[in-house]
Amino acid sequence: MPDLHFSLTDGLIFIYFLSLVAALLLGRRGVSATWLFLLRSFIPNWRFFHALGYTPRLFVRIRNEQADWSDWQIMMPRGRRHWSHLFFNADLNLAMSEQTLVEQLSTDITDLPDGQSIEQTTTYPMVERLVRTKLLPPDRSWSQFQFCLCLYLTGKTVDFNEDMILLSPELVRE
Repeated sequence: MPDLHFSLTDGLIFIYFLSLVAALLLGRRGVSATWLFLLRSFIPNWRFFHALGYTPRLFVRIRNEQADWSDWQIMMPRGRRHWSHLFFNADLNLAMSEQTLVEQLSTDITDLPDGQSIEQTTTYPMVERLVRTKLLPPDRSWSQFQFCLCLYLTGKTVDFNEDMILLSPELVRE
């Protein structure tokens, strides 16, 4: 008779895969509790591999003291890659986490229940704070700003009338 010996690690791995299979069989359900939402960094996001194509990108415009709006500018352009990034790449890793936040806002817009405002979600104030902290130019020549979320395809010009999925209200500089 074979000797079946399982360690604690084997048991934990078995429980992990069993929970993944259960999640696949039960289907996709949204997480509504805020404290559970914060645990999502421990759970793999399989939508990452879903499809290539349009990605949600953040654009911003500012209003100067003459009450003129600037053109829409992409908020976080893709960073340049270099061979040294294989060893240390803190800036690009930060940019990727910020883009993940923007993508989560896009997902929240898609999953938003009827009658609920996007401002009531967890991600909207986080994206607004991100825009406030990264907003350029840092001088005091502007008083208001506005951001939008557009579906962007690399190499294609953005049509703000068709590609926009979120337009913030006009926000005042702090």
